[in-house]
Amino acid sequence: MESSKKFQDWFGELKEYKEKFGDCNVSQFQEGYESLGSWVQNMRQAKKGRRTMNLTDDMIDSLNDIGFEWNIQKSFNERMKDLKEYKEKFGDCNVRSRNTDYQSLADWVVNMRKARNGKVNSKLTDDMIDSLNDIGFCWGKGQSAELSDAEKVKFGMKAVPKKDDASTVRKRAKADASKDEEDDLPLFSMCVIIWSSFRSLPN
Repeated sequence: MESSKKFQDWFGELKEYKEKFGDCNVSQFQEGYESLGSWVQNMRQAKKGRRTMNLTDDMIDSLNDIGFEWNIQKSFNERMKDLKEYKEKFGDCNVRSRNTDYQSLADWVVNMRKARNGKVNSKLTDDMIDSLNDIGFCWGKGQSAELSDAEKVKFGMKAVPKKDDASTVRKRAKADASKDEEDDLPLFSMCVIIWSSFRSLPN
């Protein structure tokens, strides 16, 4: 079973991966290499002390010897690709931090939310916000993926007028009809007066 594999087993697979692709940056979303990608991510988390596994100096040296990169700074587009693949697999963009296989992606998702609220130095452009909204990104617990008008103003985005709901449309139509009736009333009254006057004339 894969869960019972030892370090040397995974390390051997990683060396084969590097021979084929030229680096050790295996993604847990890469088809055919999902398990190896998760193991690579676990190695990075273990070195940061986020995993209970014991990563010895010999293990670290072995990984260093084959050019293992401990800190990967992915671009926004690369992270978006990972997030889209996560959503295809799990059905949403709410990457759980308790899912250690996706810890790095979970951290990025949290940073995106903090960036929108101005709590970190990361710069979120309008295009980035739109890209996240397009895939149903939720900006916080219980929040809609759509930004409010106030938030759009905050980020320099043009607020889109909201469409009226059915109730509002009916009320407006009723008000317009009443106004039309009021406008027609003077003409109706004049016609009645003229007709009455005509009938009172002698034959």
